[in-house]
Amino acid sequence: MKATDSYVGQRIIEIEGRSRNTGDRMLESVEIYSIFYDAYGQLVFAKTRGDRQPEDGRIEPRRHKSFRLPFDEISPNWNEKMPQLVIASVTFST
Repeated sequence: MKATDSYVGQRIIEIEGRSRNTGDRMLESVEIYSIFYDAYGQLVFAKTRGDRQPEDGRIEPRRHKSFRLPFDEISPNWNEKMPQLVIASVTFST
């Protein structure tokens, strides 16, 4: 996770990671539910995002690819700790 400032002065939080396909079928997409909390443990922002962009392509069996989840709309009350990440959906080729 890292924070950067955009050219218009907006703060962007980026979560970077890797998706790994340990199965035998082509992995089409993964959606991740990101949950941000304040200092008291109260939810301040949540969003579901896909970790695959169309230009990224699919992940073949036993391969991995990097992903990036950018957020520019997080509440200023966020505790600045790593958000809770929950896999919301996984789609495989048929």
